[in-house]
Amino acid sequence: MIRVFLLALVALAALLLVATHLPYQPPAPRTAQEISEEAEGSPEAGPFARWDGVWEGTLTTRRPDGTIVQTAKLRQEHTTISPAEQKINVKDRGAGGGAVISKHVHREVGDQLECEVTDPNGARRILGGNLSGSAIFWHRRDPATRAEESYREEILRLPGGDLYTLDGFRVDPSGESLIYEGRYRRVESQPR
Repeated sequence: MIRVFLLALVALAALLLVATHLPYQPPAPRTAQEISEEAEGSPEAGPFARWDGVWEGTLTTRRPDGTIVQTAKLRQEHTTISPAEQKINVKDRGAGGGAVISKHVHREVGDQLECEVTDPNGARRILGGNLSGSAIFWHRRDPATRAEESYREEILRLPGGDLYTLDGFRVDPSGESLIYEGRYRRVESQPR
């Protein structure tokens, strides 16, 4: 028994000697995608953590027959304020280098989600949402004006990097129907 104990002490001393003489290698810098993937796996990160960061891409607006109404190059900056709240600035990259076209606040309110959208003219609307798998569904119906809108947002993990998808429709008070298709890629941002 004493031999086993002495042998364990010698092994521990050898291990300590080897460990103290190994060269130090600082951890490699992590990308925004790696940070997002880590946050996504953390329950205390909240439902919006995977969107954190800067995304650039296009938003195409179509009529129901497929006719393109508009294609905009957008930059979305998602900043998590707390596990239950995230702020988003949506900028038009083609409008003089970054005119803000809307501001969003995503909130977790109890077991429901809420998206408050503020347009540049100050008009506000609130969409209710819920998480289904890895997608968030947003919806709003205004019975007074008969306006309705619904969107599905999801991040797809692809070999070339994350793809943030947004698909939806909107019926304006005038009765015009529009279909939205957004595709965005994560942009590595500079440390703050």
